[in-house]
Amino acid sequence: MKNHRTILPGIVIVLAVIIACHFVQAAPPKRTNVRSIGSAYYPLQIHYFNNLTAASDRKPGGAIEKIGDQYIAVTGTGAFYLLTLSDNSSSVTSRKIQLPSPLNTAAFDAAVNPVVNREYFRVIDFVARKSEGNWQLFVSHHYWKEKEKCVVLRISALTLGPAKSKDYHWETIYETTPCLTLDSGNRGKIFSGHEAGGRLAWLAENKLLLTSGDQEHDGWNHPVAVSQDDTYMYGKTLLIDVKTHKAEIFTRGHRNPQGLTIDKEGNIWLTEHGPRGGDELNLLYKGRNYGWPYETFGTEYGSFVWPMTGKNDKKIKFEQPVFAWVPSIGISNLIRLDDDKFSRWKDNLLITSLTSFSLFRVELVDKRVVYVEQIPIGRRIRDLIVGPDENIWLWGELGDLISVSVSDAQDSGEVLFQTMCAGCHTTGYASGGMAPTLRQVVGRQIASRKDFNYSPGFKALTGEWTNERLDKFLSDPISYAPGTLMNNIKVEDPKSRSAIIEYLRSMPIPKR
Repeated sequence: MKNHRTILPGIVIVLAVIIACHFVQAAPPKRTNVRSIGSAYYPLQIHYFNNLTAASDRKPGGAIEKIGDQYIAVTGTGAFYLLTLSDNSSSVTSRKIQLPSPLNTAAFDAAVNPVVNREYFRVIDFVARKSEGNWQLFVSHHYWKEKEKCVVLRISALTLGPAKSKDYHWETIYETTPCLTLDSGNRGKIFSGHEAGGRLAWLAENKLLLTSGDQEHDGWNHPVAVSQDDTYMYGKTLLIDVKTHKAEIFTRGHRNPQGLTIDKEGNIWLTEHGPRGGDELNLLYKGRNYGWPYETFGTEYGSFVWPMTGKNDKKIKFEQPVFAWVPSIGISNLIRLDDDKFSRWKDNLLITSLTSFSLFRVELVDKRVVYVEQIPIGRRIRDLIVGPDENIWLWGELGDLISVSVSDAQDSGEVLFQTMCAGCHTTGYASGGMAPTLRQVVGRQIASRKDFNYSPGFKALTGEWTNERLDKFLSDPISYAPGTLMNNIKVEDPKSRSAIIEYLRSMPIPKR
């Protein structure tokens, strides 16, 4: 079973011919800024390509697909862009494709109360396929039903062909039922589009799997726990036949499933937002119930409990997550890696996050999580794919494309810090248990942190940390501060010491 992100590369020329007439003028190539960081198995180089979409087209949501050595991305507003890498991946050219948005945003804005958060009325995901000689795009998005005055999650399809863009139209493949009115709920909630789910994956030919979030209709924020009620197509994963437009419930008991991938073995992996804590990694089995809102590892915001816990009156047996994050990471999409470039990561899951600004590498043994490694990226990440170069490409929240590759620069200060220092030291605001934080260490009084108990050798030292003092310390810690526990590290190479010190000196202040 191929991962749902894989697109046949041999038909790129067909696509290019079809949509060549529908570009607006290409923006200048976007060059990259680069940083090197360490990870458990590889030094990594992170390339950032910024502002690939117009500011007016940006909204939370959107996704990216790979076609040969090119990419099509869609933003939360429903704007489509063709992204083309240069031969050495040093720059990206972004061209907007003149396709209509599947959203009816104007109707939604005109109809709803001004206090409604319009930001999350959006396009969430899209997938593409070749059918009868043409490309088809399938998009998940919100849609406002003007007559009924309510909102649904819809799958729309558009076939790319030689027609002019004004002739293109979106065909409705499926929409959730019942349509959700924007009432105030139990706790004043009106529109919770940020909990819509909306991720897509091909399960079989013509069979499209859709994740549908409960949009806070969980028995607490709204009266009905829709994920446990089969008259509601929310809080479920749904299997859609794109030919007949019929849908069936595949799994139940979900809150806000943000990520979905099908690996080469046919395993269906799903990531899901919990409330305050309790983001989940799940392995899906048809017909199973995953427990929301009656079981969760999270709690209500501002509380220490989730109020619906234990209210499983029917005593249904629930499927447990493979792994859960507490606190939450703002979990997003995922893939399972089966390329050779990252051979030490092969068969690992790579999971993106929003609030943690990170990529998470999940090591599996017999479908069991044995450990999780957090790789800091510094951006909110909505989607990810493996590129033609077998690098990992991340689609950011604000129209930014980020590549992750194995770095040749193993002597950068950040990589050296991660390799030699980060096992004990942090660069955050607080010190860890084994060593003080090194945030803004240059210019700081020696042994001055109040949140760490220094050794007698350090307490006997006076003055500030300067470049010269740090250099002497790193070259021979025991001689510089007798009694220090840092007795197994000597950075003997002067260039390496200089690189580490420069990294610490120039390190930006982390966000709170």
